[in-house]
Amino acid sequence: MGTGWTMNKYLISTPPIPDLCARCKSPIWSCQVMGFGVKLAPTPLNPSEEFLARGRGVAIFQTTKGQLVKIRQLADIVKSDGSEIVLASHECDRLDFTIPHELFHKPTPVTYPSEGFPF
Repeated sequence: MGTGWTMNKYLISTPPIPDLCARCKSPIWSCQVMGFGVKLAPTPLNPSEEFLARGRGVAIFQTTKGQLVKIRQLADIVKSDGSEIVLASHECDRLDFTIPHELFHKPTPVTYPSEGFPF
């Protein structure tokens, strides 16, 4: 039994490959990031698009020098040299949060047909 931290063999990352979304049939990039399957939008983001996507709560990823994909964190943004490709997660199954929704359920009144007096 060794000491120290060892990488779990199942927490792998793979390079992105072109694919089609099973739900909306649009082109995406598919890959594994730290063992989790990730679907990415194929269009790279510029800094302003990344800012807007982060504001909407979209997960942002970037390519590494080994052409793998990793989650883009604040430290990655600060030390960015522009060589990485910044991608957003694919959003076909996300809710549109710009549409106003009712926060509380308002029950509809139940109406019964009037039979009049039974006698």
